Amino acid sequence: MDRRDIRRLRHRGWRLINGLKFVDQSDIDHVAIGPAGLLVVETKWSADGWDISAVKGFLAQRVQEAVAQVSRDTKQIHGSLGEIRQGTPPRSTLMRPVVVVHSAAAPVISGPGWKEYSYEDWRVMVVHASHFRKWLEALDDDLLSETEIIRLWNTLDKKVRGYESRPGRAPRRTFARLVYEWLAKPCLGAAMALWAVQGVVAEHQLLLELFSWCVAMLAAVAALRVKSIRHVATGYATVWLLYLLSALVLVLAFGWKL
Repeated sequence: MDRRDIRRLRHRGWRLINGLKFVDQSDIDHVAIGPAGLLVVETKWSADGWDISAVKGFLAQRVQEAVAQVSRDTKQIHGSLGEIRQGTPPRSTLMRPVVVVHSAAAPVISGPGWKEYSYEDWRVMVVHASHFRKWLEALDDDLLSETEIIRLWNTLDKKVRGYESRPGRAPRRTFARLVYEWLAKPCLGAAMALWAVQGVVAEHQLLLELFSWCVAMLAAVAALRVKSIRHVATGYATVWLLYLLSALVLVLAFGWKL
């Protein structure tokens, strides 16, 4: 399973939460809620080819550990749903813990490419990544209605937002948040720096330019230590550094006078 398989779920009526965390002890790779139920997905990678039917060896132990982990995660999620579970299918049908294994080497496949494991009272599917889509398409896709999917997703999303709002918690790295943090904020800092550089250069005074550069870099270094404005400071400092390098090249190579 790769990112494309996850994205395809969105076009089939599924709602996704990637990197879900709502208690300190959990860090769940993917949760997908859709017509076939609630998937709790744990992904594992190995340089060697997985054999999910193996009962001994290092990879077999990793499979068992992943089965235990995704079972615990599924139990936590099911317990967090609370009263919203009323009216939904029984737990054994609604919850689908899945371990998806992928590797650089070709997998050792016997059977359809997936196997059911048991851990406590959970049934866990271990699926080779190359067979994940086929396994998913074989599921009953009439289990949950659109209303039930939205209700379950909203409940989990609220739990996650509540966890993230606590002091010291890191928010989920959604695409929108990444764009905001790594594009919008640095661009804002760069725009501020360009405005400042333009004003300083217009004065045509060398000492003023050097002093302004020193002040700007000291301010940028101080701002880089503040987490909330660090990305803004990165854009700001980058423009001032580029300004200094450009000025040095013009002065040393072309005899440009500041």
